[in-house]
Amino acid sequence: MNFCGVPLEASAEVIRWHMVGIFLPAFIAGPLVDRLGSRRVAVLGGALLLGSASIALLGMSTMTFLASSFLLGVGWNLMLVAGTTLLGEGHAPEERGQAQGLMELATAWWRLVPPSPRVC
Repeated sequence: MNFCGVPLEASAEVIRWHMVGIFLPAFIAGPLVDRLGSRRVAVLGGALLLGSASIALLGMSTMTFLASSFLLGVGWNLMLVAGTTLLGEGHAPEERGQAQGLMELATAWWRLVPPSPRVC
């Protein structure tokens, strides 16, 4: 964000709201899955991710970064909870631990890859 002209203080605020978006929905995501079902919550999370991408395409202002990052966090949380629930439903009880471990391994591979340079 600094490279795109956003001041450091505003960048910190954007990251703060992104973290709120990631963790705050955890209090309602489980009950939401119980009430609406995993697939509907996953679709809702996907819609929020599309909204995040759409807002991000509008520009590089502090507000677009903030709104896009917040929606990205909320959508990620909803899709993670719904996806984890669907993963458990798709396996026999004795397979669930291994399936969860494989999913964690598959989603963490990016930590081993060096980041590519970003261009605004």
